[in-house]
Formats: sequence, structure tokens, C-alpha cells
Amino acid sequence: MSTVLDSPTTYLSFLLDGVCRAIQLTATQHQDAKQKYEAVSRWLAAPGSSLRPFDPQLFPQGSVAIGTTVKPVGRDDHDVDSVVLLRWTFGPMALYGLVCDRLKEHSYYRAILEPKKRCLRLNYEGDIHLDVLPARPRRQPPATGLLVPDQELEDWSPSDPRGFIHWFKAISRRPYDEIRLDVEPLPEIEDADAKTPLQRAVQLLKRRRDIFFDGDQEAARSIVLTTLAAHSYGGERTVIDALSAALAGMAAAITASAGILVVRNPTLPDENFADGWDAHSYARFKRFVRSFRDEVADLQRLSGAEAIRRALRDMFGERPADEAIKRWGKRLERERNAGRLAVGSSIGLVNVAVPGTQRVPQHNFYGGAGSW
Repeated sequence: MSTVLDSPTTYLSFLLDGVCRAIQLTATQHQDAKQKYEAVSRWLAAPGSSLRPFDPQLFPQGSVAIGTTVKPVGRDDHDVDSVVLLRWTFGPMALYGLVCDRLKEHSYYRAILEPKKRCLRLNYEGDIHLDVLPARPRRQPPATGLLVPDQELEDWSPSDPRGFIHWFKAISRRPYDEIRLDVEPLPEIEDADAKTPLQRAVQLLKRRRDIFFDGDQEAARSIVLTTLAAHSYGGERTVIDALSAALAGMAAAITASAGILVVRNPTLPDENFADGWDAHSYARFKRFVRSFRDEVADLQRLSGAEAIRRALRDMFGERPADEAIKRWGKRLERERNAGRLAVGSSIGLVNVAVPGTQRVPQHNFYGGAGSW
């Protein structure tokens, strides 16, 4: 990140980057998730597995695949989403049963297995659960399209997690790996500073959603927030600008929609990520967007470290806000000790290279910067 501290945008983006750093999975949590994902993948694809004749391919999907994971609020466990793709020609429930039975053959997996509507969940002791989604190729465009068993429908449902991953990463301006066969590894954890503004904006949207809905099952799905944010992303270079653009885009989409907003998978229009909304849950989503948009606008008008700390605490929780403010203080100390910090007219603290400023003497006080 640049060492120039001469604008409110730089200041707020640094703080929001700090929030992202605090809410993403730790390296230990990520390594634990990686080991569990790899162990399950090996079991499903092992030479003696009943899945083996159907050429199993396994790959991660969801937030862990696109670098937007956040620690959950109000519960201890976080999720890892994966797909087991088989060359399958029989019915959907038979596919679901085949993968379920293979997991049950493992004594430990059998004890922690929880069948869900479309996936098979492994609830590990500690802070993780792993979702395994059985799937078969769709055999029609797009090439990455899948069909997944739906227990409620007792039929196939279309999906395209690989296509979505590629679409999101292309918009986010990050390269992605080519599709590999057999078992694809879980992506390595990225430092918050290495993430793109879009990735960080999605993390903040998900964190604010978790606090706003306080564990309510009506909370908007992460894939809905991710898709709408990506549609609104215009290459903004800072997280505060990317977040503002995402919220403005969501507001515009809501206004333009005649009824409940449809959020289609951009690579597979048959798949509506928002198909679970009813009138009540959609009304709550609209309130969330309106509230968060106003909060972000207010944040950009605040001055003074304590006022900004309170706003960040309300939006993202006490610990992430306090860690972000503390990190900012350490940054100021480094700049001051290096003789690069000065007083200016915007947020109050800028780089000494900016004309019309005065050098700040060293001291130990980590003062702040100054209808639907």
C-alpha cells in the first residue's frame, strides 16, 4: 500500500483493509480446512471407492475458491464448499445416495454426516463444516455447467460453480488457474493486502450482513451479495470506493426490479441465486442494503478517530474495528519515526512530501485523523 496518507479515502480504505484482515480466516483455520478437504477428497476418489468407475473430479467452490471467506458471527464454525463431479448417467437420487454411502463407509465421516437439500455436510468438532455437493456434467452450454441432485424436488437442478469462479475472478482482475482434473487443491490463503478491492468489498458485505441479520436464516445468501457486487464493480482502486459502488449498484437493481429481484448466475441464467426469497425476506434484504449504504456514506463524512471507531464497531463488530484502528496507529508511528508524517488540511495527517504541510514531531500518542 502507498505510504501517502493525504486523503480520507486512503485513511478509510486502510481501516477497512484492517477490518478485512481481522475477519478473514486465520492461517491455522485455513490449513485445518485444507487438510480436511484433502482427506475427504482422497477418500471419495480412492482406487477402491465406489465412485472410482465414474471418474470423480473434486474441486472447491464458494468463498474459499474466490478469496472472500469471513469468520462467522455468533457461531464457531465456518464452512468449506466442495463439488464431487461424476460421469453419471443415472437418476439424481441415485447419485446423491452413491456419494452419501461412500462417506458412510468411513466410520468417522459416518458419525459427523448430515444430509442436506443438495449437499452432504460433515460437521467436524471445532470450527469447521465441509459441504460436499454431488454433481454430473450438464451436457449442454456452458461447458462448465452441472446438474446437482435436489432432494426436495427429487430431480436435477442446474448449477455452474466453476463458471462463476472464473467470471468473478475475471471481473476482480485476478488471474485464475486452468481447470485441473482429479482433485483440485484448496486455494492458498491470501493476505488481506493481496486481495482486490472487489474481494474485500464482498468480505465487508458479508460481515455486515451477518451482524445486521444476527444469525437469522432469512439473511441474503453470500452468492447473492457476491454476484450483485461483481456486477457493480467498475475497477475501483480502493475498498471504500468498491464497497460504495456495490451498494449503489444493489440499490439501483432493487429500484429497477418490478417485483422480487432475480439474481441469475451470470454463466448459467437458468440458476437463480435468490430463488429462496419471499416477500418478507426480500423486504429485509432491501432494508439491509439501504441501511448499509447510508452507514458507508455517513462513515465518509465522519472525522476523529473515536467517531470512526464507533461507526466501524457498529458495522463490523468491536474486535475487527479495534484491530483496524490499532493497525492504523502503528502505521502512523512508523511514518512519524521515519520523518515522513506531516499536518495537512484533509484528514490532518499526510506525507511530508505534500507541499504546504508541516512535519509532525515524534511522540507516543496514536491520535486519529482528525425509498423502496
